Amino acid sequence: MAPRRPKIVPLVSLEAASVLTDRATEPHTIELTVEFSRPVDPEVIARGLRTAMAIHPMASVRLRRSGPLRRRLEWRGDESPPVTILDEPGRRTIGELASVQPDLASSPPFHASLGEHGDGSRLVLVVNHAAFDGVGAVRFLRTALEAAAGMPPSVPPVDELTARHLTDPVGKRSSDRPAGTSQRPSGPPDHLRCDVGTGHSPGFVVVHRSIPTKRVAGATVNDVVLAAFHRTLAGWIERSGTTSGPVVTLVPLNVRPPEWGRDVVGNHAWLTAVVSEPDDRASTDRLLRSIGAQMRSAKEAPPVPGGFAFLGGGFVPVAIARAGFAAASRIGRRRVATALVSNLGELAPFPDIDGSGVERVWFSPPCREPRPVSLGVVGHGGELQLSFRFRRTSFDDTSAESFAASSVAELEAIG
Repeated sequence: MAPRRPKIVPLVSLEAASVLTDRATEPHTIELTVEFSRPVDPEVIARGLRTAMAIHPMASVRLRRSGPLRRRLEWRGDESPPVTILDEPGRRTIGELASVQPDLASSPPFHASLGEHGDGSRLVLVVNHAAFDGVGAVRFLRTALEAAAGMPPSVPPVDELTARHLTDPVGKRSSDRPAGTSQRPSGPPDHLRCDVGTGHSPGFVVVHRSIPTKRVAGATVNDVVLAAFHRTLAGWIERSGTTSGPVVTLVPLNVRPPEWGRDVVGNHAWLTAVVSEPDDRASTDRLLRSIGAQMRSAKEAPPVPGGFAFLGGGFVPVAIARAGFAAASRIGRRRVATALVSNLGELAPFPDIDGSGVERVWFSPPCREPRPVSLGVVGHGGELQLSFRFRRTSFDDTSAESFAASSVAELEAIG
């Protein structure tokens, strides 16, 4: 039996920051795409989703409407709101689904769709990042598929509503380096200047690629992916006629403690920054060492997202916080990073649904100006599933395919 839930729950700082930075043209959404080997019954999937919503409170919250002078945004803990599987998802591309912004005030913080894909089915889960991060979305999906397969769904090891406060950055001490930055000093990062798609309507192009898992001695898979992506970004910057300097990628860190590192639905992802200079990228060994050192340092002492934590922490009225985020975006966003890379790591196998197995899982993280591309990575079945999300204001279909091909070639060449 699901635990009784409080009706009103204040948003913690990361959740509030996600809500306050949302824009219609830049939805702060993540997307999971699951491909099944055979067709699956929509009603079976819907029942699984409803079961997962009963187990995971953050899958059924809705945003409480509030006036601009309120300091705290609040969730309403609605009980078992209905889940709708889209009737005709085939009319919408994956990129269009990534543009969907779940209405947090009137519906659960996710959309689900199920449609045909080759000889099987494709399930797409689009989640508002205020409620879930990528790890949380995978946990929610796993619970839903376990229930759909007739397995007893596993219950989270801690109360998920309480867990939100355990990893809230407000009140936590930062390391000696500036909040949200790499240990390495760097000038302003270079940015992709792609004019091919300028003038296109808001939205995204999403390109999926799959390669055998890439392993290099002395480096993690994540280090290798980041190294290849940095080289790709630098190459594309140079193609625009600019000599590439610092390339900076934002990398989300899962700050859940090890005892429930993959078992809790919610937003527990803080951002660090990984920097490479031209001298680093000239040598594969040097680039891998530099990235590896930065990632180890960030995991040992995750940088506290100070500005986001303050503005989203309920210290100022909502209207002022929203204006502060907008001003920070205009003034300082170009100094933050070139792109974003989010790696969910190796996923354990998912259960079969009536004999239909999960063949591939794609994960697409947010993509926001002036960062026109993001890369989501999942390890599954001995492969790396790569999901590139591009802003249509900077990339059209052709340039998006070309960039993805360049990144895959860089990745395959390392080692």
